[in-house]
Amino acid sequence: AREASAHAAQLGRDDAAAAALAPWARDLANVCRSDLRRLHQLEGLLHSYVLLARLRHEDDYNRVNICLSLVATIFLPLSFVTGVFGMNFVELPMEKQRWSWFLFTVFCGAVSLGFVLIFWWRGWLDVVHHSHAEERRKAHIV
Repeated sequence: AREASAHAAQLGRDDAAAAALAPWARDLANVCRSDLRRLHQLEGLLHSYVLLARLRHEDDYNRVNICLSLVATIFLPLSFVTGVFGMNFVELPMEKQRWSWFLFTVFCGAVSLGFVLIFWWRGWLDVVHHSHAEERRKAHIV
């Protein structure tokens, strides 16, 4: 009987302590829920920043590829013509003419200028121009 009464007294004290700590426990639970919500918001924001950085990197990479493609498009036909004229043929038309070198140079210049004008007219050179302008702007900010 003595043990039963000691056990009942202990339960009474535990209930009183639990009742006294209940408001603090509720406050702690509310703070934890609020912090968890904020943590989820920050996780979403961080995910958005990572995606933005990845897209920016891909955009820079695409601009570099566009620039390289434009340069290759201008110079590949000229390299082909130069390669043809550089072959060892027994006889190549216009090889012995005095004005053949001048005509070849004018032809290559006209092809290059034609490609540049076509690219400018279509607005493809603006991508390269804006990329350099953006890099200069970034350099002044930092």
